[in-house]
Amino acid sequence: MEGRSYEGLASLADIQVDERFWGNGSAPVVKEWLAENYDPDTMPTLQVASIAGREGVWLLGWNSDGTEYEPLLTLIFGEQYARRQLDRAQALAAHVEPGVVCPRCHVNRYMPYVPGQVRELDDPAPPALSRVDNATHICSQCGDAEAMNDFAGLPLPPKEDWPVVVPGSFGQGRL
Repeated sequence: MEGRSYEGLASLADIQVDERFWGNGSAPVVKEWLAENYDPDTMPTLQVASIAGREGVWLLGWNSDGTEYEPLLTLIFGEQYARRQLDRAQALAAHVEPGVVCPRCHVNRYMPYVPGQVRELDDPAPPALSRVDNATHICSQCGDAEAMNDFAGLPLPPKEDWPVVVPGSFGQGRL
């Protein structure tokens, strides 16, 4: 990834917003905020980067050090959201996704139940309890699949046959 400043590279409309860093659904919010509020003459210079294997120029934020401005992520979304997104970005950089890999499909993730924990909208879905043994937590999609099979009177694949995926789905799609 090659980082550089926004000045002279592209118009604001041409800058891409990576929702893996900024958050699901954030691209239109960030682009709208920039279009309506960003003043390159008085605000910190936007920092952008080219990302290997991806087209376009991608927004990183701005360097607010030594200015009256907060970091761009904080300014647009608030401090708590920014802190959570930065933690997720660090996990992504370390190639660690949040959540636990489902033992049934080995594709989806779920967030384990933690008493008193507040869930965020873009967290992986909470787990389901497998009907195979009524003790193993599985992802929500696998829980739905087991419920539908159970409702239809179809046998549930035993744990010895896990991981279970739809043939031809390459681990994607649903069970």
